[in-house]
Amino acid sequence: MTEKTLTPSEDRIDEALDESFPASDPPAWTIERSAPSPVPAERFGPERLYAEHRNIERLLLVYENHLEQLERDSTGLEPMLEVLHFVIDYFDWVHRSAERVAFDRAAERNREARRRVQALDGQYRAIEEAAAAVVTMLEHAIEDEPVARQALTAASWDLSKALRLSIVTEEQTVIPLVASVLIPADWEVVAKTILARTLPAFGRLADHDYVRRFESLTDSAGCGCSYESEPAATP
Repeated sequence: MTEKTLTPSEDRIDEALDESFPASDPPAWTIERSAPSPVPAERFGPERLYAEHRNIERLLLVYENHLEQLERDSTGLEPMLEVLHFVIDYFDWVHRSAERVAFDRAAERNREARRRVQALDGQYRAIEEAAAAVVTMLEHAIEDEPVARQALTAASWDLSKALRLSIVTEEQTVIPLVASVLIPADWEVVAKTILARTLPAFGRLADHDYVRRFESLTDSAGCGCSYESEPAATP
């Protein structure tokens, strides 16, 4: 794949920054390869999940910027595919791996939490299917196989809307209930899960060039995401 500098629209990123958490908040991706130091549970409360949502929205702005370009012409397919991989990897390996621990613990203790988490799982499955379909269409288009641009752009916008809807669902109906059920000891478990994450030894996340481009993109998008950084102190 030809590497290309991915520069998001400054206006769109500024808009996201205005609505985001301050830069002093802890980075959303902190994967440790060595034994982690104890981390106060309050750093990993529900605010952490909200902060990761803001990062997903920032990455989506970059993705949508490429999508708007695709609507104008058929160039930029490879950068768009790579950005989509970034979005999917962040959503799956970063955000869901953390919230899954919190949501499952709440679902075990609260019937309504279990119902809401199960409904959210249905949204996740739809997102996975939609993402796989868009990836396939982009790969075919890159290989000069016949793909209707209108169908590709429609499916891509639908995917972006589905991801944004999942964020709204979590913030309005799931996370507040989960936060009311869990206690500090539960968030300590979430913290340990986050700090114990390791990169998979296969696929894109094991590719150092991919990691470097991911970090470059997330830096330009203002996410402050890092594979190895320590969590910043909460002011």
